[in-house]
Amino acid sequence: MPILNTTSEIAFRSQGFLRGAFLEEGQLANMIFERFGQSDPQPKNTSKTVKWRRINNLPVANAKNAMAEGITPAGTRFTYEDVEGVQEQIGDWLPLTDVLLDVHEDNKSKRLANHLMKLCGRQAAEVKEERRADVLKAGSNVHYAGGVVTTRATVAAAVTRNDFRAVERFLMRQRAMKITSIIKATALYGTSAIEPAFIAVAHPDLADTFRDTDGFVVWKDYADSGKRLPGEIGSIEGFRICLTDVVKPWLAAGSSGGTSFLSNGVRAGASDAYDVYPIICLAENAYGIVPLQGLDNVDILVRNPKAENGDELAQKGSIGWKSWDLTVRLNESFMSRIECCAKAL
Repeated sequence: MPILNTTSEIAFRSQGFLRGAFLEEGQLANMIFERFGQSDPQPKNTSKTVKWRRINNLPVANAKNAMAEGITPAGTRFTYEDVEGVQEQIGDWLPLTDVLLDVHEDNKSKRLANHLMKLCGRQAAEVKEERRADVLKAGSNVHYAGGVVTTRATVAAAVTRNDFRAVERFLMRQRAMKITSIIKATALYGTSAIEPAFIAVAHPDLADTFRDTDGFVVWKDYADSGKRLPGEIGSIEGFRICLTDVVKPWLAAGSSGGTSFLSNGVRAGASDAYDVYPIICLAENAYGIVPLQGLDNVDILVRNPKAENGDELAQKGSIGWKSWDLTVRLNESFMSRIECCAKAL
């Protein structure tokens, strides 16, 4: 039997497509991974396959590249790599009834259409961000907090300043570049410049752990605090730290032996295995995305109840959204993650 919203659950009034309200809410829903990926909006009527092309670094010039007088050097052939991914369609819809439209008092308000669009926009943003977090959490480079253990099952430490230094050293050795621009949090696609930095994205459960970490600088103490990033709480070493709950921990996946850390989201018992939290550390061009932004990237579909085959008495309608989505790790060497425990309060 189909699920139908009743008058106690939701109110609705809409005329046509309300894509603008949907996109605005989606961008304001703390979309962090939308900001830092190599974004490739896809127009309508193109292939499901998206291709990113990377030109490999040229060898460093040294004494071997010295030129003899009057003799043209051989030159260097450049090479490139293609990274491909296949988009998937995502979406959802809200079922409605004629009773809801006819008798609910809020249906007279123009705010209801925008409210429903905001609900759908927020849902779309969360779906995309969770899918991106899952892809980035699966990267091949990992640093375990404390620098001693070598598996997730033996993690038993909070993150430290030295852990961030170790990851920064790794990224610099790979010639990874700091991020210098982000995608604007607006309905239309655009970028804005930021101070060069690596980005670390983690779950809000780690907020107090970060604040207790040596070298932590709260965002309000920045020279220009007006340029705070979405979800940003501060910085440690060369990393600006942003929090979002889509970067979920591996529950009870670590070591045990004390009550200082969280296990299954609460203070661990003496024999409880600790939750293990990923901190996703990113450099420029680490991953690519098909963004939520852009008027071609989402369809908003509104169907008012009307008499038709299967609904002869015009009792059922719907409002829904659908979009295409893709996240691809473009360069494993430009990202890493720190796996650590979260301090219990």
